[in-house]
Amino acid sequence: MTTISLPTKLKKEPIVEVICEIQLSSKAAFSQVMPGFLYSKLDGEKVIETPAHGTLPPELIAMNPQLKFNPTSSLIWNGYSIAFSNHSIQIRCVQPYPGWSKFKAIIEKIVQVIVESDTVDKISRYSLKYVDLVCVDTPELRVKHTSLKLKLGRFELKNQNYQTQIEIKVKGIIHLIQLIAPVTVSNKTDNNTKTGTLISTDSIVIKNFEDVSSFSDELSNNLDILHRENKVIFFECLSKEGVESMEPIYE
Repeated sequence: MTTISLPTKLKKEPIVEVICEIQLSSKAAFSQVMPGFLYSKLDGEKVIETPAHGTLPPELIAMNPQLKFNPTSSLIWNGYSIAFSNHSIQIRCVQPYPGWSKFKAIIEKIVQVIVESDTVDKISRYSLKYVDLVCVDTPELRVKHTSLKLKLGRFELKNQNYQTQIEIKVKGIIHLIQLIAPVTVSNKTDNNTKTGTLISTDSIVIKNFEDVSSFSDELSNNLDILHRENKVIFFECLSKEGVESMEPIYE
């Protein structure tokens, strides 16, 4: 149980992107079958697209393990990007972020359609990744607003540019954490750019679900746990000044 107090909301929203990924094995070519199946089941505006890796020969993808989970097809639906490889599905929410409850409902809806398709044999891993930008103007504040303490010999991180990555495991969840400063991000909604410290928190659960229906049945609770632990990790990355800079609301 975390000892830090988590805000319920931040007035200065830092979220740039959120991705839920599910890795799986399928009875058929998942990236070819599932976009059309989802297209027929989901309401609203939909467009099937082919990402850059979708033009690569299947033989090349099969020979290169690094390409195994790269999407080869995608479905754009109501502001969400749903991308498919033959071994995974990525549900991506970009700006503006609608909030956890709405995004969670989208994930559950898509998983339910996958269960109905009867194309997936098992689930082996699921993850939730948040990419946030803490907007600060000076190198000193980009260091001060994080909890990162970094020293190399006689050199200490104070006002330098930096990029660091760490992997930790807490409560059976693997967290891949990356901090980079400075980073400039373009907002597609208003075409403005913002500069600050990028904090990426990718929270991963590796667990085999031989019965896909059981994965769906446990999904709501498992997603809430994963979201909670991801949120804890994000705020662990910040100093008190960093949290206050985003004008937190506690309820």
